[in-house]
Amino acid sequence: KAIVSSSIFSKLLQISSEEKDILTCEKLLKIFQRLLIVAEIDEDKYFIPALLPSENKEDIRNESLSVESSMVPLLFLFSDKCTPSGLFCAVVVKLLAKGWTVDLKEKVYCNTVSLIYKKIKPNLAICLTDSFKYFEVYCSRENNLPEIKKEMEDVIKSVIVSRNYKCKRPKIAFFCSCSECKIATVEENGGLCCCHKSYSPEEMERERKWIRASVGSVSGSVSASKATCSARTTVSTTISLCDRPQLHQLHWLEGHGSQVVKVMETVAPVWEDLALALQFSGPCIATIERDSLRQAKTACLMCLQQWLQGKEGARRPISWQTLVECLRKMELTDLANDLQAALSS
Repeated sequence: KAIVSSSIFSKLLQISSEEKDILTCEKLLKIFQRLLIVAEIDEDKYFIPALLPSENKEDIRNESLSVESSMVPLLFLFSDKCTPSGLFCAVVVKLLAKGWTVDLKEKVYCNTVSLIYKKIKPNLAICLTDSFKYFEVYCSRENNLPEIKKEMEDVIKSVIVSRNYKCKRPKIAFFCSCSECKIATVEENGGLCCCHKSYSPEEMERERKWIRASVGSVSGSVSASKATCSARTTVSTTISLCDRPQLHQLHWLEGHGSQVVKVMETVAPVWEDLALALQFSGPCIATIERDSLRQAKTACLMCLQQWLQGKEGARRPISWQTLVECLRKMELTDLANDLQAALSS
């Protein structure tokens, strides 16, 4: 019921004949895709998770979900009274845009979805559940837990920024044995702590498998090394292409190539937000996403290159101060400060 064609989508919207000239189905689909409401999963097939029925959490637990195993689930705990409205469905749409597919062999609800990543063999599967106050994440393979954690962190952060949610970013947490709070959050030192006690590393051996190392995300690691190499080798190329008079402010780039690579690597998971901040049009962003084969670092590099080369309609002036302002708008304050310091040196 949540997979529709463009013709069915048009009927759902009930567009009148007078409106068709202005609001075509194709235009609205593009808008809904940018708003993370709709995901294109095949030619003329669109997935709208918000159309799915919801299901009681306990009823879902009674079903046999293939990705649920003896491994403990990862929780994303929101400090507000509940998870932000629409965030879960937007996260699902964002994951589909990054190469995940819906596992239609499992029952799918608007608050529980099983996804498969087919670019890794054997296929990697996860199950996501919106449990009102937190998201639960289950994974099919133990050796991919850190990558899944990183993937979810990047996607949730991107959705919160792009949709301008006022909520704080969720904390990493796990279920604990405490009979009152039942949830323990991960502290800065890597330990687990709930309202009554702190847990030793020995007590959280299974949980540490999720947080044992700092790694890249699943979709970003497929060709991450290639994209990083490309970012480093094209810095000088970008300079040679930027021959416009207003680009004199970029002279420092030759001695600060590492800063540029740092920008690309940090912003890559939310490159669409950078493109929007640089005032790229929707069709232009869609073209970059297609040409980059949906590889985040490659897309971020293409976005910066096109802006530096004077992309028509993009934000002016073309200076690194403009980029700093965009990073601050995206709430990447530390990165903006580092870039500002490089500009001043």
